[in-house]
Parts: sequence; structure tokens; C-alpha cells
Amino acid sequence: ASVRWSKVRQGSSQSAESRLTVYGPRRGDPGCPGRLPDSGGRLPASGFMPGASENLGSLPPANFNMELGMHLEIPRLGLSGMPIVGVPLADGTWDVLQLGDSAGLLQPSRAPGQAGNSVITAHVTDISGADGPFAQLGALAAGDNIYVHASGQVYAYQVQALKEASPSDLSIFNEGAAGEPQVLMLVTCSSPNHTTHTYDSRLVVQAVMVQPTSGR
Repeated sequence: ASVRWSKVRQGSSQSAESRLTVYGPRRGDPGCPGRLPDSGGRLPASGFMPGASENLGSLPPANFNMELGMHLEIPRLGLSGMPIVGVPLADGTWDVLQLGDSAGLLQPSRAPGQAGNSVITAHVTDISGADGPFAQLGALAAGDNIYVHASGQVYAYQVQALKEASPSDLSIFNEGAAGEPQVLMLVTCSSPNHTTHTYDSRLVVQAVMVQPTSGR
């Protein structure tokens, strides 16, 4: 399976089209474990607009798995110790309204150390209309490091590429094949549409595991 990315040249603001492989079979192909969203599924969206405060009212508590014991570190963005919670798939999408300052591992994507792609999201804009944790995600460049701390291990990834994706593009959940580099996808909303109060696209950062280490 392959997708067209906008590959970021290290140390340059210019971009160039290239084809990068998404490791493993496509959804529905033999050897693709795990249930993925149906064709009508969509990537998560908060609806929080820049500069506009929102009121969640009496929404029920978020159905997050708070016991993952994982956190995210992105030196380029000044992020460290950012908790990662598990966000279950429900009705073809993920409810991230109450994600707050945490990052969400979108299930059924894989946790670091497991075969397959790990897909993590966070807000670009928070409930008050201010910048969210992933507001500067587009500032990442090829060669930047991302670390996921989990179970006494530190999983190091290196950014390869960025792309803009449609809300219905679920290709980032393609499962990794045995023996292939493990892939981390960071996702956030982009292109806010103040008329519809939604985001027209998603920003996706692809990073490949460099090595797992311990005690960092």
C-alpha cells in the first residue's frame, strides 16, 4: 500500500512530492489484523475553533483508557511528559472532545513495540480557543525526533514526512508487516472552517521507529 505525501526536506522550508510506502497490507487484505473503521468512518475532530470559547455542557465522561502508562515527548515543540490515553473507536469515529492536554492513542492502532502503525492525536485548538498541544505540529521537519515513553522503554522515532489528509482518509491505519520499521502517525485538525464549525482537513506527521531504548 502506498500514499502520496508532501515530503519535507531537512533544514529547508521547501517541499517536494514523493511516494512513501505505508508498511503492510491494506484494510481487508490478507495479513491485516485488527478491526478498522468502515468506509464511512472519519478521523477525529474536536470542532474547537481558534479564538472561540466553547462550553461542553453536560457531556458524559469521556470513555478513555487512562491506564496506558505512556507519555509523549517532542523536543522540537517543547512537549514532554504529555500523557497518552487510549481512545476507543465508536460508531466509525473517535470522541476526543474531552481529550484536554492529553494525547490520544486511537484504537485499534498499535501501541509502540507492537507490530503495526501507532496513531496518536491531540487538539490543535483547546476548548478556550487558545492553541492546543498540537498547534505547532506543522513545524516539525524531516529528521526531528519524537519519543514515546511506555513500560520502562523509550521508543525513538524520526520524522520522515508530513501530509494533509481528508477527514475520511483512514489509510494511516494500515497495519505494519512483520520485520518492517514500526510507524508512528501524529494527527491533528487543520484548515478550520468557521462557517461549518468544523475542520476541512487533517495534518498527519509520519515518523519511523529508530530504536527502542530504556531509561532515557
